[in-house]
Amino acid sequence: MTKHRSLFIIVIASALALMAVGMLAGCGPSTDSPEGTVEKFFKAVADADEATIKGCLTGKALEKMPKPGSPQFKHMAPMGKAFQGVVESKVDGDKALVTVKIDAETVLGAIRDAMLAQIKDPEIKKKMAEKMRESMAKEAKKLERARLRLVKKDGKWLISEFVKR
Repeated sequence: MTKHRSLFIIVIASALALMAVGMLAGCGPSTDSPEGTVEKFFKAVADADEATIKGCLTGKALEKMPKPGSPQFKHMAPMGKAFQGVVESKVDGDKALVTVKIDAETVLGAIRDAMLAQIKDPEIKKKMAEKMRESMAKEAKKLERARLRLVKKDGKWLISEFVKR
């Protein structure tokens, strides 16, 4: 094999490898559908990927986004990890309402742990943990489903509001 042919094969193999990486980077949820936007958002929340989170939001949802570095922003990750999938999606023109399933135990557990971490006295911490476990068990059912409103802007679906129950 000549030197030029070997170089040509290396260049072609490198180009194919780069194309494969590029195609894989484009895989996964996209903002082409309401469901894709919601999936992309929750993955970004789990990864604490601020740029992607902001890229999935508009309107009230963007306004209510916690500031990066704030305790609220840091405690968002469990919500992303608690995402279990889209349950229902209703599209009406350039508006959509998406219902998702959330593992409420994961979210509430993270909230409980963050709150308990602030308490130094072991006895008080133990009593608070018991009380919190009882009250959070009642709330878990309410948190199993979340609804998000989306709007289509410039061909992309964006989360515009987190709907209160």
